[in-house]
Amino acid sequence: MIDDLQGEYPEFRELWKRLDLAPSAPSVRCFDHPTLGRIELGYVKLRLAGADATLVVYQPVLDSRLIARFRDLVEERIRVRLRSVGGSVERPVPTKRAGRRPADPRWP
Repeated sequence: MIDDLQGEYPEFRELWKRLDLAPSAPSVRCFDHPTLGRIELGYVKLRLAGADATLVVYQPVLDSRLIARFRDLVEERIRVRLRSVGGSVERPVPTKRAGRRPADPRWP
């Protein structure tokens, strides 16, 4: 893919040669969430090119208990919202998605 992009886009070729990327070091930060309690989230800081700005991306660490707590919180918020508009509160049945990779078995 890199060869294709370099062959088709001279600007990409020049940028790729420079390799002016800063190494990233994923980190973990603890939060005291009002509903979930103490949670740990992994994060990565990305400096935006051409701007004096940083994008911070947070994600749950691979902890099945934390992921289950997030899922329960989201499902409860959905149930509350559906009740407020008179909708169904049944849990949806998962379906297979064509062309998608199988789900990571470590995630519930």
